Amino acid sequence: FSPSYNLGLLWEPLDWLSFGANYYSKVESHLSGDFTFSYSEAFQRMVAWQGSTAIMQISSMIFDLPYEPTKAQHGTITTDLQWPQMVNLGIKVKPISKISLMADVHWADWSSTKETNLKFDQKIQLLQLVKYFGYTGGAYNMILRRNLKDTWDWSVGAELQVLDWLTLRAGYEDRQSPTRYEYYDLQYAIPDMQYVGVGMGIEGSGTGIKMLQDVDIDLALGYMWNKSYTVKAGSSENLNVDQLGNYLYYPYPGLDVEQKISFLLAGAKLTMPLEVVTGLLTRGTDILRPS
Repeated sequence: FSPSYNLGLLWEPLDWLSFGANYYSKVESHLSGDFTFSYSEAFQRMVAWQGSTAIMQISSMIFDLPYEPTKAQHGTITTDLQWPQMVNLGIKVKPISKISLMADVHWADWSSTKETNLKFDQKIQLLQLVKYFGYTGGAYNMILRRNLKDTWDWSVGAELQVLDWLTLRAGYEDRQSPTRYEYYDLQYAIPDMQYVGVGMGIEGSGTGIKMLQDVDIDLALGYMWNKSYTVKAGSSENLNVDQLGNYLYYPYPGLDVEQKISFLLAGAKLTMPLEVVTGLLTRGTDILRPS
């Protein structure tokens, strides 16, 4: 349950010119799920050695080290995530009646996110060990430093009224990453992305099709991708710093890490009057009701 609110404003000083603005409040979500940590035989032998004698077992208890080997740990993990507040500003120009040209700028308050804290319902043997390499989050928490930065993005779009009932759309967005280079990782970070989309709007009343008389349909298809992105060796403390320390944070020490990401997105929306929806539900109920 993650309540939020949006505010919007539209001003049309002229028939061919309009300005828009909207504000999205931040969204805070509490997430939970199941986790499994699987341990290699070498790790299990090391833990068994730490409890192999009474003295070793007492020492392990004093220094909070694991001494009972296990193949895996299972349990519940929780975390609190925050989607930042955002502001969008836009302008639309209609050079002729059937063409609309739009441009937007987007600001997001990503800098409010300083870290991600994954909380476990039990002590994790791996976390008990890595504290001796500099990890300070404790045995119950996996803390990832984020220190995100605010982003400013821009986008452009066009809309063409082909027929009275058919509208074609296209757009492009240059989407900036909120991740700082020195905190880049492969779990939560997404690099700068390019986003193109196309779509169409169908006004059912203009098609002459009886079943679409009160229905408006919007369809969209988008593709988002990044160019080949390389994090140079030793650049990110969450990925590939090459120094003795907490290897929980940098699993690829001394290595270049290359990443490519692409998304294909599709969307559909049907809009109809409320009385049409309630009528469909009523007719559906009548069909299912036994005679």
